[in-house]
Amino acid sequence: MTDDSRHQPGPKTPVGDFSVASARGGVPLLGHAAQLLFKPLDFLASLPDQGDLVKIRMGPWPVHVVCHPELVHRLLASDRCFDKGGPLYDRLRDLIGDGLASCPYAIHRRRRRLVQPAFHHTRLPLYATVMTRQIDETTSSWADGQVLDLRNELTGLATRVLSRTIFTADFSGPAIAALIPYAELITSKLSWRLLWDAALKGVPTPGKRHFTRTTEELRSAVYTMARRYRASDTDHGDLMSMLLSARDDDGSGLTDAEIFAEVVTMVLAGTGTVPNTLSWAFHSLAQHPDIEKRLHSEVDEVLGGRCATWDDLPALPLTGRIFTEAMRHFPSDWLVTRVTTEDTEVAGLRLAAGSVVAYSGQVVHRRPDVYPQPDLFLPDRWLDTGRKPPRGAFLSFGGGARKCIGDKFGTIEGVLALSTIAARWRLEPARPGRSRSTSSSRRSARPPAMRLVARG
Repeated sequence: MTDDSRHQPGPKTPVGDFSVASARGGVPLLGHAAQLLFKPLDFLASLPDQGDLVKIRMGPWPVHVVCHPELVHRLLASDRCFDKGGPLYDRLRDLIGDGLASCPYAIHRRRRRLVQPAFHHTRLPLYATVMTRQIDETTSSWADGQVLDLRNELTGLATRVLSRTIFTADFSGPAIAALIPYAELITSKLSWRLLWDAALKGVPTPGKRHFTRTTEELRSAVYTMARRYRASDTDHGDLMSMLLSARDDDGSGLTDAEIFAEVVTMVLAGTGTVPNTLSWAFHSLAQHPDIEKRLHSEVDEVLGGRCATWDDLPALPLTGRIFTEAMRHFPSDWLVTRVTTEDTEVAGLRLAAGSVVAYSGQVVHRRPDVYPQPDLFLPDRWLDTGRKPPRGAFLSFGGGARKCIGDKFGTIEGVLALSTIAARWRLEPARPGRSRSTSSSRRSARPPAMRLVARG
C-alpha cells in the first residue's frame, strides 16, 4: 500500500492467514476523521469486511486498525512493542498527564504497581457501600412518568459515586465541587477535543481555553487535597488515601502530578463505560420484554424493592449477564491506538517503528464468527461457560498488561445500579411510536430518552 491509495478503496489482499486493505472514503486533509466524528459506528462496522488489518487516516496520520481478535490479542500481549500512543494519546497526555490510561510502557509497570492496591479486592466492599448510597439517593428521587436522558442521568450518578469514592474526608467539599464540572466536560466533549485537536493542532479555540481552565481548577483542588490528606495522616478508606500511601521499593510515593493524573484517569474511565452500558441496557430491555420480565423476577426475589448491596451480588446472575451483554453490544471505546516502538509485522505486513495501530470493540464485538447473531441482544450467550470468547474478542476493559485496573469496580457499580433501578422502575421509550430497534438505534451512538414507570 502506498500513499497514492489513501483516497481510494484498497484491495483486500491476503497476506498469510490474514488480509490487509485501505479503508474506503478518505478525503484530503481530514482523512476518515469526519466518518469517525459523525458516523463512527457505521464506519467502524464496515472495516472487517474490507480486511483483517485496514489502514485509515485520522487527519494526516495513517492508522492501521486490527479487525481480527487474534491480531488484537497479539497487540495487547506485546505492550512493549505496541506502546500507548498515537495522535489521540499524545493529545490526551497533554490534557491529563501520564495516568494509567495514557502513560507509556516505560513508566506503566511502576505506576500500575503503585495504583493497584487502591483496587484490591479487600477495598471493593467499602466502595460498594458508597455506590449503594448514591444509587439509592438517585433512584429514590425519580418520579413516576418522568422522562430522562438516561445516559446524562447515569453519568451524573457515576460522577457522584466516583467523587465520593476518591474523596471521603470531611474537608473534601472543594475537591468534589471541582471534580463534578470537570467530569461533565470530559464526558461530553473529550472525543471532539481529541479528534479536532489532533487534526487541527495549534489552532486556538474557546473550547480549548475552557477545557484548560476547568482542568487547572481540578488540578489545584487535587494538589490541595493531597497536602491536607498528608497532614491529616489518616486513612479515610478512599482512593485518595490509597494513592497517597502507595510506596515504591525505595520508599518513594506518587508525586502530586502523578496523583492528579490518576484522579483524572479515574474520572475518564469511571464516567464512561458504566453509564453508557447501563443506558443502552435499559433501552435493550425495553425492546426485549421477555428478558425484562426475567430480570424483574430476579430482582424482586432478591431485593424486594430495596437498593442492592455488595452482599446481593452473588444472587444476581442474570443481572450480571445483561450488563456483560450490554458491554459487548455497545462498547464505549470506539478506537484505541498503539504505536510501534520497533519495526514489526502485523498480519504479514511490515510496519516501521512509530506506526500507529488501533483496535475497536465496535469492530470485534460484532463479528459473527465470534459472537453468533451479533446484532441480537442475547444475555444468555454468557451462560455457556465452556465456550468463552477467544482471546482478544472481549474488549470492554481492554486486555493484556494494560487491562483497565477498575474493571471489577465498574462491573460492581453496573450490576448494583442495574438491579436497583429494575427493582424500582420499568423504563420505556419516551416516544414509543418512534422507537427504533436496538440494532438500528445503536447507529446514533446515543440511546433515546426513557420514561419511568413505577413498579410495586
